[in-house]
Amino acid sequence: MKKAFIGIFSLFFIGAAALFMAALNHSTQSLDIEVLSTEVLSSHCAEAIIAMQQPNTLPAENNCQIRQWYINTLTKIPAIIAQQDSSAKAAFCAYAIRHQARMTARTAMPSTEVALLRLRDLFTYGQFDGPVFKQLTGDKPVSDKKYQKIIASSQRSNDIVDAQCQLENQIRQG
Repeated sequence: MKKAFIGIFSLFFIGAAALFMAALNHSTQSLDIEVLSTEVLSSHCAEAIIAMQQPNTLPAENNCQIRQWYINTLTKIPAIIAQQDSSAKAAFCAYAIRHQARMTARTAMPSTEVALLRLRDLFTYGQFDGPVFKQLTGDKPVSDKKYQKIIASSQRSNDIVDAQCQLENQIRQG
């Protein structure tokens, strides 16, 4: 019985280590704006995403500064999507901005922390880089209410992580 337990535990540990290594070595994929036609993204939305893909767009001193950049980016979503001519385009634009903000923020974070976030995404969404738009809309015809829900969720962040960063900033400031 003891050998069976050790064998199962060893397999679990090896599998977990392999999964962690895969997450650590996964290359983040930015949205390819050229592939997304202007029928999907307005030029205003595409410009916002392209700006996030530029190097040196975020501070890299610590994770809380990166987090603040991420939150600031999410607060810009309403102004950017206001120029969309449909709820579907607004929802996709909001999703795309948040996705790119997530990917950009991860480029400045320590690789082990990024690997842990990728594993969380893998277990939550089935892939390392978070949900794809189709996962958010589902297979059925999408209602305006569903698009509004996607827009609202694109502007949320993790309150616990945000609070930790606020506390860290207060400690740093003395």
